[in-house]
Amino acid sequence: MVDACNSGGFIPEVQAGNRFIMTACQANQLSWETSELRHGVFTFFFLDSIFVAPDSNGDGVCSMEEQFPYARSETIDYMLGWGELQQPSNYDGISGQTVLFPSIGSLSLVPNGNELHYSFYLYGNGLLRCLNITACSVYQNINLKIVDLRPFSPSPTGFGYYSGIIQLEEGFNVSGYEIHAEIEGYSLKTIVKTFGDTDSDGLYDILEITNGMNPTLNDSDSDGLSDYDEYYGITSPILYDTDGDGMPDGYEVINGLHPLSDDTLLDLDGDGLNNIMEYNLGTSVNNPDTDNDGMYDGYEYENDLDLFINDA
Repeated sequence: MVDACNSGGFIPEVQAGNRFIMTACQANQLSWETSELRHGVFTFFFLDSIFVAPDSNGDGVCSMEEQFPYARSETIDYMLGWGELQQPSNYDGISGQTVLFPSIGSLSLVPNGNELHYSFYLYGNGLLRCLNITACSVYQNINLKIVDLRPFSPSPTGFGYYSGIIQLEEGFNVSGYEIHAEIEGYSLKTIVKTFGDTDSDGLYDILEITNGMNPTLNDSDSDGLSDYDEYYGITSPILYDTDGDGMPDGYEVINGLHPLSDDTLLDLDGDGLNNIMEYNLGTSVNNPDTDNDGMYDGYEYENDLDLFINDA
């Protein structure tokens, strides 16, 4: 990419196969910059194109072949507003699409019984550290299969077009699936696309299985808190009582107790009954007079009065 006056003249000199060249103007034109954009005009709209250029072929990735027309059109329109003609030029000597960032495009993951049919393009450059496809089944029994696709690479670098079928055991229909790629270049780029949430709790089946949760239940540990709230919160989605103090996590959270510390012997509402006694008796842990009869729960308990009936 060259943003300079008369830069279109470079193209005939340097064009060759496997090169994508773009210049800010034609050979006989000036390349402008403005204080308003704080950039060369073409550079500004090229950077903008990374985020807003239309995905004209609908493959889910933004390619240079889509970025350049956007940047060219915006540059021409902007400079015409200043009374100047600036027409960016390009040369595309790369077969297929030219994608600036590591991306997965034209992704198709189609479950069919116990099979997952997949196809996609992996774009980018760098060191391919991981490329896995995972399929799972949660019907009747849980089944999970992870396949490393790197041995089936279409190129020495691992980038290119992949297609095939992953098969679970007979009788296990695919309910969830995921593609996961990690590419190391200037930094580690991780791409994860996951599908399938059988219990509709906001957590994908594969995530629940790999973290010990039940993908068919909204509350795997039956503690009164959803798996989603616990996974993204502070308590464990697979422990009924995270702090082991005898009170379930949901009870503690709902009643203002701390689910990560043993507060059984404390008396939250100051009624003379500690928290674990109130939990076991069924009285309110944050209301000193559960039956609102004017007598504290602790007093009623010590004097064998009914904690749930107004016996004043």
